[in-house]
Amino acid sequence: MRAVLVVALLVPKFASAEPQLSLLAAEELRIPTTAPDVGYYWLDPDRAGDSPVGALALGAGIRIGRRWAVGLRGAVSWRRYRASDVGNMAFEVHSYDTVPIDVGGYLMCDAGRLLHHALWLSLWIARRYERVTDTDTFCIAPGGRDPSCGVPTKSTDWQDGERLVGVIAGVDVARIRSARVAALVDLQLGTGDGSAIAVGIGLRR
Repeated sequence: MRAVLVVALLVPKFASAEPQLSLLAAEELRIPTTAPDVGYYWLDPDRAGDSPVGALALGAGIRIGRRWAVGLRGAVSWRRYRASDVGNMAFEVHSYDTVPIDVGGYLMCDAGRLLHHALWLSLWIARRYERVTDTDTFCIAPGGRDPSCGVPTKSTDWQDGERLVGVIAGVDVARIRSARVAALVDLQLGTGDGSAIAVGIGLRR
C-alpha cells in the first residue's frame, strides 16, 4: 500500500514538470583490456591492439526530476592490430584497421549532495557495429632466404553482434553557463573483445 501511495505522489510531479534536455559529450582516452579475436592466427605482440586510443561519445535524452536522466548514447573509436599465419616456407600477414561504433542508451544519476552535487554516475548499454579493413599480404620464404611478398590486397567488412555494458563515474569541475565540465572514468565490459577502461573529459547539462 505504501508503494502505491509513493508512486501516486511521484507520477503527477514528473508528469507536470517541463521536460529538460540532457546532454553528455565526452572525449576519452580508451585502453583495451582484452586482446582482439584473430581466430587461429598469431597475434603480433608489437601490434597487439592494446595501445591507448582516442574515443568520442555523445548522449542525448531528457531529465526526470532533478537527479535522473535517460536517453540515447553513441560512441566511436578506432583500433589497429596485426596477425599472421606462419607455415614452413610461407606466411600470411593480416593488418587490421577497425572503427568500432557503439549505439545504445544510458541512465544517469546525480549523486545528491556528495561533493556539493558534483558527483554523478551513468549506466549505459550498447550494441557494437565495427568496420574492419583487412590488408592481407602473402609472402614466400624458401630455404631461409629473404621473403618475397606479393601485392597486398585490402578488403572492408562490417561486423556486429557484440553487446556492451558500461559504468561512468564523473565529477563536475567547472561550469560554463548552464553546462558543466566534468572529469570522468568509463569502465566497459563486452561479450567479445570490446572490454576497456577509459578516462576523459566531458561537457554535460
